[in-house]
Amino acid sequence: MAIQYYFHIANESIKVQMGTHASPNITITMKESDYLAMVNGELDGQMAFMTGKLEIAGDMGLALKLQNLFPSPEAGSPLLETVQQVIDGTPEAFNAEAAKGIDAVFQFNITGGESIRSGEASEMAGLPATTPVTELPLIKDDYDLVPLLRSTSNELLDPLVGYLTADGEGRISSELDLTDAYKTYYPDHLKYADEISAELQLFGGNTFANQVRGYGVRYVEICRDVAKRLKVNFNETASVENIENQILMKVLEDAWNKMSDKEKKAFLDELGIEHSKLPNSLPLIAVQAVIRASGFIAYQIAVIVANEVAKHVLRRGLTAAANRGVTKGLSVLAGPIGLAIAALWTAVDLAGPAYRVTIPSVIQVALIRQDSMTTQCGNGHANAHTAKFCPECGEGLLNPDRLAS
Repeated sequence: MAIQYYFHIANESIKVQMGTHASPNITITMKESDYLAMVNGELDGQMAFMTGKLEIAGDMGLALKLQNLFPSPEAGSPLLETVQQVIDGTPEAFNAEAAKGIDAVFQFNITGGESIRSGEASEMAGLPATTPVTELPLIKDDYDLVPLLRSTSNELLDPLVGYLTADGEGRISSELDLTDAYKTYYPDHLKYADEISAELQLFGGNTFANQVRGYGVRYVEICRDVAKRLKVNFNETASVENIENQILMKVLEDAWNKMSDKEKKAFLDELGIEHSKLPNSLPLIAVQAVIRASGFIAYQIAVIVANEVAKHVLRRGLTAAANRGVTKGLSVLAGPIGLAIAALWTAVDLAGPAYRVTIPSVIQVALIRQDSMTTQCGNGHANAHTAKFCPECGEGLLNPDRLAS
């Protein structure tokens, strides 16, 4: 099992996120046992690098700064026993004074992990680690979902809660709106984010199987199931972010067939793709290449798709703040994507009630993940997380806060 997380240092502050960043400045790869030995001061970083236990890709200078950014633990300090403890303690261990002038993303890929959470014994028995602090059975070490929902905003969680509860009207199989946390804190969704994760995990599993085993399934399984239902061409071993992006590309492909020539030209112009002759189908390879080069375009596409899904399912779109980052060139997608979603929903209605929850939920989670990789200028324009200046107004991007903070 691999654990992937990253943190962004800017303005002498740090933000930690689970998952992979689209364009980190440095990537560090280690085995879990070696990594824990290094952070506990039992393994010298330089020795680990020289002996191949530490692999570094990217800016080597940033690696040399890690020792000052995170000083070695004092003698007698309790040892960190899991990678999750390291992640949870990163903000507290961070030395802000040593971060002056640093604006960079550090990616960590920790492999061979077996002691990720305190539920280790359950994992070894073939059962996911669950937590007793939630009212619903939560697979707590579902790192593709749980930490993401804990660190997003109420406004981005709101459509997800709407899908899970039929917008407050309740579903026959819904349990979220029956919890005390939901009844007490709604609409302050962040205060019951774990219940939201648990409810989505339960919807992703077979109802009878859930009753037998007592919990749902991990988000990656839900994501793969949705991709298969939508006939998305994807690699089963791909990351969750990649599968989510392939789902968004499938919607984009369907929308292409509903676009006028004028809309197609405007879309390709915005992406900088040559189109002396308009292709019959979406130039998928060219579009994906542009998205890889500019992760912010993936964010904008996620906003447009999620907005049209919310309009169709909830009869209301996303907030103005979420839509603010969409450029005029990409806004031409809204109408065709809306038509594609309407056609998609006809098929979904025939596929069973669970997909009416999981398909829009996966698209909303995809947006939340893309949002975690954006930043905003002082005028509220959304930008790629690694951008230095806002292309819309020219203001410097020194504020690492996300769009929906």
